[in-house]
Amino acid sequence: MGCADVCLDMDYGESNEFYAEKVVTARKPHKCCECGEIIAVGTQYERVAGKSEGDFWTSRSCLLCREIRRAFCCGGWVFGELWDSVREGIFPVWKESGPWDCLAKLDTDEARAKITAEYREWNHENDLDEAPDA
Repeated sequence: MGCADVCLDMDYGESNEFYAEKVVTARKPHKCCECGEIIAVGTQYERVAGKSEGDFWTSRSCLLCREIRRAFCCGGWVFGELWDSVREGIFPVWKESGPWDCLAKLDTDEARAKITAEYREWNHENDLDEAPDA
């Protein structure tokens, strides 16, 4: 199995009474709900608003996390869980079979660079966890 076959499907148990997503330009700084990086004033980002079980909510994602989420999530997802899901569902496959079909699913070099940097960090952490005690 390669990355092209990976489907991140985060079991979201609630239904939305409404859901609206839009790419907008930041008029003030925001924090990406996925990677935690600051979305600077003047930068485009995805704003999603909805209502679930009577509660209104809004999530903001940088466009790189949005691109990665759209490439690999094939079912429902939970905002804020992207990178945990990528670490659990994609990176082990990537380590086993290589990154090429994973990277091919992304449209921009910036998104490829972001997921590659995250993979290197994950791989480094896992190599340290698997190192024998001295």
